[in-house]
Amino acid sequence: MALVTGFAVAKAQILTLPNQTSSGQIQLSLNGNTGNYYTVEFSTNLIDWISILTTNLPNGPSLSLNLPMTNQLGFYQAYESAIAVDQSIFQFGTGVAGMPVI
Repeated sequence: MALVTGFAVAKAQILTLPNQTSSGQIQLSLNGNTGNYYTVEFSTNLIDWISILTTNLPNGPSLSLNLPMTNQLGFYQAYESAIAVDQSIFQFGTGVAGMPVI
């Protein structure tokens, strides 16, 4: 019987460190398995998280995300999510100002 010591399990890095683009947006890279769904969340205090995006990786193991810059300091996290909603069940219309209404 062998005893294994010094063993560590490393999680794959799903979200890269953010960069600021020349247009003032925050750019993140989402890495994972093609076709799997991932949720990206934002928090100002590491306790309360707001979901800002759920997407899949349709064209490869990486997806570049450009997010608007806010005046809030905060944190981003991403994780593989198992629930995907078929958007064909929603009806889309136009609001008074010409903005899409979901």
